[in-house]
Amino acid sequence: MKKKVLIAGCFVFLVAGFTVWKSSAIGQRLGLDRKKSKEVILNRIDRASDVEHRVVENTDTPLRIAEAKVKVISGEELTVLTGKATNFESLSSLPDLKVWNSSDKVIAGFMLMFRDPILESSRIISFNNLKMEPGETYSVLREDMISSPVTTVAGELGARLETRSKKESEKYWITTGEQARSYVTVGKVVFADGSTWMITEGGELR
Repeated sequence: MKKKVLIAGCFVFLVAGFTVWKSSAIGQRLGLDRKKSKEVILNRIDRASDVEHRVVENTDTPLRIAEAKVKVISGEELTVLTGKATNFESLSSLPDLKVWNSSDKVIAGFMLMFRDPILESSRIISFNNLKMEPGETYSVLREDMISSPVTTVAGELGARLETRSKKESEKYWITTGEQARSYVTVGKVVFADGSTWMITEGGELR
C-alpha cells in the first residue's frame, strides 16, 4: 500500500513538474514571438516612406505649416508595440515638422493640434522658448519630441533598466483619432511681446 502511494506521489510530482516546465516554455515562446513581432513592425516602419499629413489652417494664421510628415501604422500594430488597444484602423506618428513665421512679429511658442473632426478629439503638442523671427523657418524631428521609454527588466544578476525604441511608446503615436480623416493645424501662437493668436473654428476646422 505504501509502495502504491509512493508511486502515485511520484507520478503527481512528475505531472506537476512537467506542467510547470510546459507553462514556462510556452511563456518564453510567447515572449519571443511578441519580441519578434515587434522587430518585424519596427523594421517595416523604418523602411516605410513618410506620409504628408493633411493640413487645415485659418487664412490669417501667423504660423504656417510648410511640412508635416508622419509614419502610419495599423491599430493592430499599435497594440503590439505599445500594448494599447484601439478601434482605429490606422494611426499617425508625431510629425517631422517644418513651420514658418508668416507674421511681422517674433514668435516665442506655438501649439500644434491633431484633430479628428468626427470624434471631436485632439492631441496637442506645445513648443515653447522659441525665438522665430518674421519669415524664419522652424524645423523639428519627431524623434526629438519625446524621450525613449525605459523598462525595468529582471535578469540573472538582478533588475536592470532597458531603453526601448521610442516607437514602442504610446506618446510617439497620435492615438486620439483615425489617421485617414484627421488633420493637423496650428491652434495657438504666442508672440515675444506677450500677445497671442488663437484658431477660429469654421469650415473644415471643427
